[in-house]
Amino acid sequence: MSWLTQANACPGLFYGTRAQDGFLLRIRIPAGILHLSQLKVIADLLVDLNCDRLQITNRANLQIRGIQRALDDAEFSRLQAVGLAAVNPHTDHLRNLMGSPTAGIDPEEILDTRPYIQQIDQFLQQHPEYQRLSAKFSFGLDGGGCVGIGSRSPVSWEHRLNDIQLTAVQLDDQQTRFLLQVAGEKKLINTQYAISPEALFPTISALTEIYHHYTQQIVSTDSSAKVRLRSLLEDWGVERLLQSVQEQSQQSLHLTEKLLPASQPYRQFGIQPQKESDLFYLGASPFLGQITHAQLKTLISVLTDWGCQELRLTPWQGLIIPHLTAHQALEAEAQFQSIGFKTIPSQPVIVACAGQPVCKSAAAPTHALAKKLLQSIDQTVNLTEAVNIHISACSKFCAQSSPAQITILAADSSGEQTTSERYNIFFGDNHRFDRILGPILDFQQVISFITEVLQRYQLQRNSTSESLIQFLLRSQSSLPFDLHCPALV
Repeated sequence: MSWLTQANACPGLFYGTRAQDGFLLRIRIPAGILHLSQLKVIADLLVDLNCDRLQITNRANLQIRGIQRALDDAEFSRLQAVGLAAVNPHTDHLRNLMGSPTAGIDPEEILDTRPYIQQIDQFLQQHPEYQRLSAKFSFGLDGGGCVGIGSRSPVSWEHRLNDIQLTAVQLDDQQTRFLLQVAGEKKLINTQYAISPEALFPTISALTEIYHHYTQQIVSTDSSAKVRLRSLLEDWGVERLLQSVQEQSQQSLHLTEKLLPASQPYRQFGIQPQKESDLFYLGASPFLGQITHAQLKTLISVLTDWGCQELRLTPWQGLIIPHLTAHQALEAEAQFQSIGFKTIPSQPVIVACAGQPVCKSAAAPTHALAKKLLQSIDQTVNLTEAVNIHISACSKFCAQSSPAQITILAADSSGEQTTSERYNIFFGDNHRFDRILGPILDFQQVISFITEVLQRYQLQRNSTSESLIQFLLRSQSSLPFDLHCPALV
C-alpha cells in the first residue's frame, strides 16, 4: 500500500484515511463545479477501484468509500490531467473552496465568484510551504444571489460556514464589495469590513500568509498542535488580525454597516430560472448524497444528450444541472426522478453520517434508519415544505454542522444490558438542541415517533407559516410521547 503524502486529519486524495470498510478518499471540487470530461474520469475510477458509489459531501466535494488499495501513478495522473487533483500532492488538502452553486447563472447575483475561486485555487497550489496549514482551512465566496452559502438563508439548516467567508454586497453608492466574515466557534463573525473586488486577492494572500506564519510559530514549540484559523482569532482578536492584513496587503479595508441580504430557501431544488430569460437549471438530491455507478452513468448520459458540459455540486449534498431549455429541464427532471433523485423541496431532507458498521466512532447504524424513515414519511405524510432531519452516530455531527429541525443522535449504550440500538431525539432550529428534547427510542420507535410528529404537524398547525418548532412548543400535550423542555427560548 503506497500513498504519496502523509495522512492528514481530514480525508484527502493522495493519502488514504482508514475506515472500518477500507480507505476513504475525498476529491476536492473547488466551488463544486464539475465538467463532463471529469465525470467520465470519475466513473472509470469507480470501476477500477471496484466501488459501486460515491458521495457528495456537505462541502460540495466527492468521497469514495471502501477503497481496498492505494491509487497508482496512472490514476493520480489521470485525475491531475483533468483538474481533479492538485499538481503538487502536498497542497491538495488546501483546496477547500466553497462557492455559490449557482455562480454565473443566478438571476439575483451581484457578482460571479467563479474567477475569484479559480484564482485562489491556483494561489494555494503554487505555495507548497502552506502544506502545514490545517486541512480544515476553508474559503467561502458568495455572489449575493438567490442561492447563498454562509448564513444568509432564513432557514438555518441551509447555513454552510467557512473559516473565511466573503459575500458580495452592493453599497449605498452602488459600489460592489465583498463583506468579510471570519469563523469563530460554529458561527460567522461579521468584521464589517468591505473589500473591493480588486483588493480581494491581495487581502486573501496576506491573510493566508499571516495564518501560515502563526502556525509555524505554534508548531515550532509544539509539533503536535492543531492550529486552526480560529486559534489565531482567539489569540489575537479580530481587530489585530485585520490590522495585520491591511499592513501586509497594503490594501485599505473599509468599514460598512451594510447587512447581508437574505437568500431564498430551497432554490437548490427543482427547475429554477437562470439569469438568461430562456434558460433554466435543475436541482436534484440523491439519497444521502450518494450516487451509484449506474446513476452516474445515467447522469453522464443526460448531460451528453442535452449538450451540457458541466454540473454543479451543492453543499447540501445535491447537484445542479445548468443551461437547460424548459423542455430539457422537464425531461431531465423526469429521468432523475426515475432513478431515485428528489427534485422538489416539499420532501424530507435527510442527512446522515456513515454510521455503523463502517465508522469506528459510530454508536449505531444511520443509513438503514434514514432509508426506513424516508419510506415511512413518504408513504404517510404529505409535506408541503422541506423538513431537515440529521441522523448522527456520534456527537461529532460530521454530516451537518448547522442545526437541524430534527436531530437523531445515537445513544451510547456501552456497558448497558441491551442488544438494540437507541437514539436521542432533539428538535431545534436556531442552536443545536436549544428547543425540545424528545425520548430515547429504539430503531423502530424512532420511525414511528418522527412520522407521527410530522403527521400531526401537517394536520394540526395553525397556518402554513407556523414552523415545526413553533408547533411543538404550542402543542406538546398532544404529541405521541411525553416531551420535556429543558430550555424554551
